[in-house]
Amino acid sequence: MCVIKFQDAGKSCSDSTECEGACLSVRSDARIGDAVEGACAISSDPCGRFLPLRDGKVSAEMWAD
Repeated sequence: MCVIKFQDAGKSCSDSTECEGACLSVRSDARIGDAVEGACAISSDPCGRFLPLRDGKVSAEMWAD
């Protein structure tokens, strides 16, 4: 798989519709349902722990190796 770097990496966001990739929580200690600040993903790298946001709230906790 090719990993693509996104042009809007690190841009402030509250939902993935605002980003080329995913909008992710900037807080690693956030839980599902927490309202948190978000930032657009750096790349399409599928590995790691991700806390995607929907409408400014953590919508899931995802792990991938």
